[in-house]
Amino acid sequence: MEEFPAEPDLLPQSTGPKTIEGLRQNIRVGIVYQQGWDQGIGCVSFENLMEDLATLEISRSQVWQWLHHAVHLDDGTEVNEKLVQRLFGEELLKVVHDLEVPAAQQASYVVAREKIEKIFLQKELAEFFAN
Repeated sequence: MEEFPAEPDLLPQSTGPKTIEGLRQNIRVGIVYQQGWDQGIGCVSFENLMEDLATLEISRSQVWQWLHHAVHLDDGTEVNEKLVQRLFGEELLKVVHDLEVPAAQQASYVVAREKIEKIFLQKELAEFFAN
C-alpha cells in the first residue's frame, strides 16, 4: 500500500516556467477579453486562439498570484505593481497595433485596459471575474 504524507502540501509551488512573455500574454488576454465583454461578446478570437471567460480567469489569477507573492521570473525580474502597470501600457499598444484597431475604436480598448488593470491589481483576489 502506498504511503501518503500525514500533512500533504495542498498548495504546491509551480514548477513551470515564469516568463515575461507569459505575463505579457496574460495581460493581453485581459485587455482583449474585457473589450469584447464591454461590447457584449462572450469570447474573442485573438492570436489564433479563442479566448473566453475561463481563459481570463486563469490569466487574472496567475497575474494576481505572481504579483501578490512577489514571484521572480526566470530572468530574475520581480513581479510587482509597477511592472504590471508598465506592461499594461505596453500591451495595450501591441493589441491596438496587432489588431489594426481603427482610431475611432481605440478608445474602447483604453477603457477596457483601465477596467481590467484595476481587476488584475486588486488587493484581494475576487472569487470570480466581476465587472
